[in-house]
Amino acid sequence: MTASSKIMLPFYPVFSLAIGVSYILGDPSRTNTPSFEYVRSIMPMSNWGWMFVLLGVIKITALVIHSRMLMVTVLSIALGTYIMWTLSFLVSISQTESASITVPWFWTMVVMANVASLQSITKDK
Repeated sequence: MTASSKIMLPFYPVFSLAIGVSYILGDPSRTNTPSFEYVRSIMPMSNWGWMFVLLGVIKITALVIHSRMLMVTVLSIALGTYIMWTLSFLVSISQTESASITVPWFWTMVVMANVASLQSITKDK
């Protein structure tokens, strides 16, 4: 496993939990914007929050029990979610002028970090 993955793996659950708790407890007006229109159309933000919390808990479990298979599985599920979020924010940019043009770049970085860690874990580098 690469040094970068060793640094990032413990951070992934923190990221998931922080995002999740923010969507569960945060002021709904913060996500009641054109940028979030598509993710809100799939399910309410609080449900997204619980999904992120669940991903965080599973990531913690994988770290604690040292399960490479569980970590690969949860990172893969998270990766699919992050790709969908990236695409939904790109769609929002194409359809409204008031959508944030920086949010997709944030999620793209999250996607790339997950891809790098998945490659590192599965190739045992």
